Parts: sequence; C-alpha cells; structure tokens
Amino acid sequence: MTQQYKQFGFNLDSAKQADSSLRIEEAGKYVGVIKHMEFITAKSGTTGFEIEFETDNKESASFSIWTEKKDGTPLGGVHKINALLACVGARGLTPTNAPLEKYDFDAKERITKNCVVAPEVANQRIGFLLQRENYQNDNGEWKHQMNFFSCFHAQSELMAKEIIERKTTPEALPKSLASLMSNPITTRKPKNNNGGGYQQNNGGGYGGSNQGFNQNNGYNQGGFDGYYDDVPPVLGANQQDDFPY
Repeated sequence: MTQQYKQFGFNLDSAKQADSSLRIEEAGKYVGVIKHMEFITAKSGTTGFEIEFETDNKESASFSIWTEKKDGTPLGGVHKINALLACVGARGLTPTNAPLEKYDFDAKERITKNCVVAPEVANQRIGFLLQRENYQNDNGEWKHQMNFFSCFHAQSELMAKEIIERKTTPEALPKSLASLMSNPITTRKPKNNNGGGYQQNNGGGYGGSNQGFNQNNGYNQGGFDGYYDDVPPVLGANQQDDFPY
C-alpha cells in the first residue's frame, strides 16, 4: 500500500516557536496557566509556595514565594499569594498530597515524587510579570532564574486591588509593567553558600551539598542567597526580613 502524504504549509507562529528554549528567559508580561502550586519548606523552617507556570506559547518557569518564618512571622509573600488568589478567584489553598514530576539532583533526571499541592489553583489561567535574576553558582557558572514581580487577571488584565474594588478598566498593570521594565534584570551579589536550599515536604531536598536549590542544566528557578526573591529589588527597599534563612 502506497503511503499518502499531506502537503505541508508554512506556519509563521510555528516557525517562531522553533527558536524558543521553552523556558522563560526574559523579563516581561506573560499569560498562561498555573500547572501546579506546591507547599514548600526551607531548611530554616520558612514556608512558602513553588509555582510552575506555563504560558500560552508553552514557555515555562518555576518560582518561589515565601510567606512565613519558622516562628510564625509573616513575610511579604503573603500579599503576593493573596493577590494571586484574587486574580484566579480562589478563596484559599488546601494542602493536598499529590504526585509531581520533579527534577532530582541525585538521579540527575525528572522523577515522580510525592508532594503537597494546592489543587484550587491547578490549571487556572493567570497573568504574571516576571523579572530575571542572574547569578553565579558555586562552580562560577552564570545561571538565571525568573522571579514573581506581580500578577493580574488573565482576561481582563485587572490587578488584585482593582478586582477587589470592582474596577472595570485595567489601569494598574501598565504602571507595574513600566516599573518592571525600568529594571528588568537584576544580578545577585555573590556570597558564601553553606548548603542553602529548600526541603520538600516529602523529605527530599533540592540540590546537593553547597549547591543552592533547583539548579537544572542551565536554569535555576528560585534561590536564597543575595536577596530573598519574594520582593524584587525594584519594589522592596528592605528585603532582609524576607530571607528564608
């Protein structure tokens, strides 16, 4: 039987995607879905969330937001989580056991692990403004991570305060985007890294000895040294209280 072939037509958008690394690498405005949101705990006992985000163009990034110190002291990330909830229309986040595919640094591959997630926001559409941070790892190699700058409702482009106040015209987002793009890239100051990292709720940990966390072959999503990524430098003058250690 002779194989039947279909004519192949040129697609401009498809051609552009071929040049993409599929990882978000530039600061800017992105719209997509929250693939998952995981409850996480730092070795210091500080708690927060790791968000895996995927854009409509299938680019992705992971970033962490820290909300509470071990002693119960709230961090600035609480405001960002509440803004996120307003933008997706969720009333809260329920810790729920679920399997997630995660990168394992010992195995050097992605494996399925038992994690604690927030099902209320899984696959919810949202918009993020993301800021890029460059840093050097312990081997002196330059890496980068994307940090949560602000968020907005994916369809209306209203930000949390506007949603709560029942505004209908998005006025805050252009201002927030302009603030981000005035300082789109930050560089983390080098410092000694004594095994910083976060511990997963299942007892596993990201990173090996003196490695930092979530470094994965050229990209790193989240890090503790230099400044706490809950408050980007352009927004927060005093960030020391938000370090997760």
